[in-house]
Amino acid sequence: MKIFLTMIMAAMTLIPAWGAAYSYTFSNTPISEAIVRISKEHPEINISFIYRELDQYTTSARINTDDAYEALQQTIGFNPISVIRKDNSYFIEAMQHGMFRYTGQALGSDNEPVVAATVMLLAPKDSTVITYGITDENGRFTIPCDHKGVVVRITSVGYNPLYRRCDGFALGIIIMTQKYELLHAVKIEAANDSLLSDKSVYRPTQRQKNASQTATDLLVRMAIPQLYARLGSSNLTTVSGQPVAIYIDYVPASKDELNMMRISDVRYVEYLEYPADPRFQGNRYVINFRMVKYEYGGYIKALAAESFIANSGSAQANGRLVKGKMTYDVMGYSYYIANDHFGTDPTETFLLPQKSFRRHTSTETSRYRKHDYETSVRALYSATGITANSQVAVGSTSVPHSDNSGKVIYTGDIDDQSRFATHADSKADYLTYKGFLLP
Repeated sequence: MKIFLTMIMAAMTLIPAWGAAYSYTFSNTPISEAIVRISKEHPEINISFIYRELDQYTTSARINTDDAYEALQQTIGFNPISVIRKDNSYFIEAMQHGMFRYTGQALGSDNEPVVAATVMLLAPKDSTVITYGITDENGRFTIPCDHKGVVVRITSVGYNPLYRRCDGFALGIIIMTQKYELLHAVKIEAANDSLLSDKSVYRPTQRQKNASQTATDLLVRMAIPQLYARLGSSNLTTVSGQPVAIYIDYVPASKDELNMMRISDVRYVEYLEYPADPRFQGNRYVINFRMVKYEYGGYIKALAAESFIANSGSAQANGRLVKGKMTYDVMGYSYYIANDHFGTDPTETFLLPQKSFRRHTSTETSRYRKHDYETSVRALYSATGITANSQVAVGSTSVPHSDNSGKVIYTGDIDDQSRFATHADSKADYLTYKGFLLP
């Protein structure tokens, strides 16, 4: 087991770490300060802006992207600021200008700040929008404007719209009242299965997912009527005994992949008969697991089993990392068996022309040991119109002991006995590659 864990740790180091080029977390940070930080840490892009015009706006954005333009847009958020891109240059400008500044703070009736509320400055004559702003995490806003005596309109989801005529520029604290809506009763009837023209779709319940460790366990508990599956067995057939091909998001699934599947990520299961989709490679009966899609992220799953009566056990672990259309897996597998109670006691009868006798072989002691280890690395590219898979596995199978000893007794015309002892060991190391390309 120690060897297995060592192999897993060594294999996991093969997974490189990826991070987005623009990864930031701001908390009520002035936008000018946030843009300065991005500009200093990424000198390869040219950012032009006016500090004084952006100091009044703040950001609490969480950014994780590889695109500079998208990073700047997420930093600005809903604030009235424009970003213009030309080649590798970015021009950032506040869309509001004015000699006056209207300030205030929007609070709810519970004295909690109203965050991200829209504050509009309207013309008194016809209520046309002159300019607007967004409240920050503290409910505060600062809006430049060249007009006096405007009407302020503040709106936010869950609050009644508020209007106020401005006699000055400092509006102080503005209390907004909550808006209550009477919700009508909604009746929902759920169905775990649906029959379509070309397939049957089955959705597992949360209880079925929680009770399952492998894909086969889940199929057993879902009790799909067209299938015959048993707990602990990877063999899957139809009720008439026909073999069923298993896929995960249209990619052929091996036994190890079914064991290492993250069951909580299963959205639904498709059962198809004679599918026309070329991705199913002409199989007559198909199960296709549809999984939750990761844009970035992954998981680690381990599975172990021990048989105390047979004195055998296995352990398996898989680490998965998803980055866009690429999926990387590093998997380790270990198995052992230790058996000191095996052997045969045959009785043989020899009929020769001159004599006949029997030979009885009795096994008295035995010792059998077997160890299997395997580590594999897989890279899967999946996109619309193409699926490419490459997997390399390194493993070892060894039988250090396959020993028997006992006695041999002859009866009949030959009355004698002797002893026997057999000793055998074997070891095989292997390197395998598996790959495919599907349209």
